[in-house]
Amino acid sequence: MKAASAELDFYRRAAFRPGVHWDVRAEGATFSYRELSFEIEYSECSVPHVTALCDDLKAGVSPGVLTERLGPFWPFGRTLVDALDRYGLLCDLASPEAVRASHGEAVWRTVKAFTERARARLDSPFAIALADGDAKRPQLIAYVEQYFHIVSQGSRIAAAAFANARPGPSGDILERFLQGEIGHESMLVASLAAVGVDASALRQTNPWAETFAITTALQVLADQEPLSLAACLFLVEEANPDFHDGFRACCQAQGMPDGFWQPILDHAGVNDDSDHGSISQELLSCFDVVTEEEEVMLLRQTFGMLENLQAFDRALDRVGK
Repeated sequence: MKAASAELDFYRRAAFRPGVHWDVRAEGATFSYRELSFEIEYSECSVPHVTALCDDLKAGVSPGVLTERLGPFWPFGRTLVDALDRYGLLCDLASPEAVRASHGEAVWRTVKAFTERARARLDSPFAIALADGDAKRPQLIAYVEQYFHIVSQGSRIAAAAFANARPGPSGDILERFLQGEIGHESMLVASLAAVGVDASALRQTNPWAETFAITTALQVLADQEPLSLAACLFLVEEANPDFHDGFRACCQAQGMPDGFWQPILDHAGVNDDSDHGSISQELLSCFDVVTEEEEVMLLRQTFGMLENLQAFDRALDRVGK
């Protein structure tokens, strides 16, 4: 079978749109639809082929069958079909294909399993250094400074997500999430002050590129892709007791004051008490129908966020080296 025209690739049963008129003559043909009309010219020997093409398009024909029937005439037929398609004279008579879809709760389970598999392949040297007690003072301070930039953007991201929320339960969830994000950076201000870092001055500095990638990605999703945001939020909100236990142990080993590490643990505790770690499951469960295409998209965004977090971890590991 000869390859079908690229112009027909998205038709399964191409046909003239209702209301299209055509007049095939000895040396040319006219095609019209509403106020639009155009003519083509050809030699008389082409009349049977043009007539056959029009008859097929009147009844509806698959692209593969059309290329076989026209044989050597197909190069000319392709040009004509291209024109008919470009001017909107064609439609598809085939019934829409069934779309595979899942409930949001099932999608959440897919996202969670996908994340666990992906994390197993992504290295996290700073997190490993915390677990091994090897993280140094400059790295610990850098982590809180960059985390301050992330948390400072949290309420803006939550506000955008709430503004774009669908009516119903998801809006209520995002409203509570927004309320829970407001003012959290004050805890990090206290943490930084304990080691002599002025948070007011820090606000005037640019975050690392790796930090900026995290916040901007979340902001874009909040503005444009609510479903993908729902899938990704837990990555930055879920409890991570091993990480924070290691953070506290390293701070103590480096002789850093309790006033530095305690606010970080307090902030984690606030998120845990507010159950922010379950935000993705709650939001995704509000979607009764998630198509296969949407699921693929949100998994890509989830992996992209995991890569952003990995880059952030690696940047912390390079501090002081």
